[in-house]
Amino acid sequence: MDDASASRYRFLSRRRVRFEGTLLLLIVGTVFFWQFAPSVEDVRVPRGPTTQCSMIGCTDQVSLTVRFPDRRWPSGVSEVDIRLPDTAIHCRFSWPSEEPTGRIVSAMCDLLQAHSLFGGLPSNREETPVRVEMEPELASDLTGGEMQIVPQHFRERITITGTPAQVRVLQKLNGAVIGEQSFTFPYAENRPNGSLCGPICRQASAEWELRALPAVSTR
Repeated sequence: MDDASASRYRFLSRRRVRFEGTLLLLIVGTVFFWQFAPSVEDVRVPRGPTTQCSMIGCTDQVSLTVRFPDRRWPSGVSEVDIRLPDTAIHCRFSWPSEEPTGRIVSAMCDLLQAHSLFGGLPSNREETPVRVEMEPELASDLTGGEMQIVPQHFRERITITGTPAQVRVLQKLNGAVIGEQSFTFPYAENRPNGSLCGPICRQASAEWELRALPAVSTR
């Protein structure tokens, strides 16, 4: 081997040694990293506490409670005509009811007209957006504990699904008009599962006291 070839051989040998040394360092470094480096879970940004939401449902609705001054409901056939935008509903029930005292009594309701709200007449009464019920009055006992039924005291409750801007109610007893009034409602948001959880509903309520009726039998 001449001098030029020997010099070239030594040069290539040194380069090979340096390359193999560098490759060995890379292999050792990689193994060390995967062995001792923190996992992906360990380097995640810490999060705040997870919000736990309950599953209570709610519906957009308005509730109107109707009473007489003495809190007793007259005997006979009660009728309620409710007019909403583009919709009229007629409800009817007899009182006293054959249901046991303390039971909620539901009126039979018919949808008289429906245009933009429903797109046609319903196939049965369950599709009306109104529910009218007779229910006993409740009051807390002297200790302020559980609510108790007040004997012979009843109220009518009208519940309307949705958020109508205005509602007009006509109340009849045995065919005679005993009250007529229009209502507007200040709706408020209701979040039954907390401020950070859904659903969000808009609800409102009002009370209407009818005038006293002379010489009527009551239950």
